[in-house]
Amino acid sequence: MAENNVNDLMEAGKAAAIKIAEERLLAKFVGNGTIESGIVKFFLGGALGEVAPAGWKRAVKTAFIMDAAEDIVMDISNRMNIPILGGGSVSREPAPL
Repeated sequence: MAENNVNDLMEAGKAAAIKIAEERLLAKFVGNGTIESGIVKFFLGGALGEVAPAGWKRAVKTAFIMDAAEDIVMDISNRMNIPILGGGSVSREPAPL
């Protein structure tokens, strides 16, 4: 049981590292936070996941799919002006004390 938890944590850590790296690298080429970038990341993640080393396949696919979903949701929320999801005029300033 504990071994499965450790494996899950390792998998999540790998996926998080991949997501951070691919998001920064791909932003220059496909943008970020748009439906278009989400679609590209979705298909690219599927393709790269198939050719990734055995211990990384799932993490690669998970990272790209999570980033793709985030991009699509962000774009839709921006178009629908839903601030709770990142759309509209969201203040990045800390709340006054």
